[in-house]
Parts: sequence; C-alpha cells; structure tokens
Amino acid sequence: MKKEYTINDWNKPIVGLSLVILLALLALVVYYFTFPKAPGCFTFDDGTAQNWTLMQFYETDSIPAIYDESSTYKKIMHVTAGNPPKTNAFLPYILANHQNIALEANTGASGYGIENQNVERADIFFKSPDLSNNLNWQNLKGFSVDVTRVLGTNITSGTPELYNAQLLMWVIDLSDNKEYLLTQPDISNPGNYKFYNLKPKAADLLEWKWGNKLKIGKKMLNSSEYKIKNVKIRYTMPGYINAGASFQSAIMSGYWRIGNVCPIK
Repeated sequence: MKKEYTINDWNKPIVGLSLVILLALLALVVYYFTFPKAPGCFTFDDGTAQNWTLMQFYETDSIPAIYDESSTYKKIMHVTAGNPPKTNAFLPYILANHQNIALEANTGASGYGIENQNVERADIFFKSPDLSNNLNWQNLKGFSVDVTRVLGTNITSGTPELYNAQLLMWVIDLSDNKEYLLTQPDISNPGNYKFYNLKPKAADLLEWKWGNKLKIGKKMLNSSEYKIKNVKIRYTMPGYINAGASFQSAIMSGYWRIGNVCPIK
C-alpha cells in the first residue's frame, strides 16, 4: 500500500522556505492528490481529530490482568492548592490536529511533572471512533500507523528510557456479540505482547498483521466472524523522575503523534 506522505514530513517548517523547498512541497501536493488514499485511512488531513479521543493519564503498573478500561486502571491524580486542597484527575496532554497530517498529544510549552513518587511509568491512549459500521475497517488482515515521539525531560542524565508504543483493538465476536480487547502479540517471544521502543524524533511505521484468522479468546475466527470496533495506540513513558534533593519531579515536555492509521486488507 502506497503512502501519500510519510511521518518524516511532519516536523518540516512551513515558513521561511526557499524556492527549492517550495518546489519540493508543490511536488508533494501533486503526489498527494494524484495517488488515491487507501479506503478508510485516518490521515487527519481536514484539520480535525476525525473523532479520535485521548485517554489519559494512567499508572502503567496498575493495569489489571483483564484490562477493560474500567476504574481498576488507576488514574494519576493532581493536587491543587487550596483550603482544603482538591484532588483531580491529572490531564497534562492536549489533543490537537497538527498541520493537517497528524494527530498529536502535546504537553504545552510549560510541560508537566508527576507529583506521586510511586508512579514509575505512565500511559496515554489514542482511541479511534467506533468502526463497527465502517466497512473499510472490516474483513481485515491487519492495520498500520505512523508514529513519532518528541518527548523528553529537562534533565540529561539518570532518565529512564521508558518510551514505548503498543497496538490494541476492541473486537466483537459475532457469535455472542461479546467485546474483547486484544493486544498485538510478540511473534518472536510467544506468550508476550509486542512493545515498540520509540527513539526521540524517530519515524516509525507500526504494523499488526494477523492474516486470515484472528485469535479471540480461545477461538480462531475468520474475518467474517468478528467486527473491529476500535483501534488504539498506547504510549508508555516515565512517571515520577527525581530532579534533585528537593524531590521535585523533572519536567516532561513535548508531544506524541500518530498519522496514516490504515486498514490492511
């Protein structure tokens, strides 16, 4: 499947362009409109989130054995000064369209720090809209997504390299209409799930190809026997990072992006 543009184009500036760069961009635009999109791809080319949502902010190590997006997956909290102090869910990431080619979760310029010293790792999720009635997302052999990470801390040493991505999806078994959350298995390490280690500013294409049959519970089902309801991209990052003797957390700032979320037929 041919891509209209790649993740490598996401961070290129739009202003202060030379004639050579302008001509290159013109060629890119011609290419974009000449080659048709793969049916059903989320390219985020209309300036919106295309009904995707951002789920945040969770303690990675609190995930239950059977993950169902319930309250058993512990949210990271934030204490606001006052009399009395208020404790609310911590929501440091903002969901936004990026230059009509990506969807990003960004921290804003000031970034954030996690107060709870017991939080070693943290998760956010990009979640698709309901795809169960979208024919382009049924009878698949897999799906793919472009990702990039430009996220880090304000300290240069002693920072854990815990920046991972994972592919998940909700499916419906049509024999009983039960919903199941599936995580991409690691083929090279049977019995485990696939984690992608994301280097800073790197361009990565993630793919989950399951072929003609998909394992749901103890069953191996043909594509006509289940429906895909949602796909999700999970990002895991460091939690509390001690920035010094004051035990204040280091500041995390930057963004995660996704683009070209495409079904594989």
